[in-house]
Amino acid sequence: MPTSSSSRRCTRARAWVTALATTVAIVVASHVQTAVAYAQTVVAQVQVNPTSADFPGGAMVQRLIDWAGQFGLWGSVASLLIGAGIWGVSQQFGNGFQAGKGKILAAAGAVGAVLTGLAPTIVNTLFNAATA
Repeated sequence: MPTSSSSRRCTRARAWVTALATTVAIVVASHVQTAVAYAQTVVAQVQVNPTSADFPGGAMVQRLIDWAGQFGLWGSVASLLIGAGIWGVSQQFGNGFQAGKGKILAAAGAVGAVLTGLAPTIVNTLFNAATA
């Protein structure tokens, strides 16, 4: 059982630690508020208005993006066809492990096609949500 002297020391130590933690929290909070206020003033000065109107080579960049989308669709079709083939053949020959790999490959092709088709919509939606 602690003596009354050691009990008082523990109480004082706890009070000191609590006071120190409160002071540190106040100092950190004031610095965070200052940093946030500074960041808001810096960020408030920047404007972004994306356009390709006067961009030299803008049409070529758009063509490259279109080609990348086409390659994505070709890859998705290839993945679907190859995955379905592996799945079917492996299923027929009783190789469940490879059939599972074929399912994954076919599903990846489907997901790739969906993401390729939705990519512009996703980017535009997120940009509009961020600027609203």
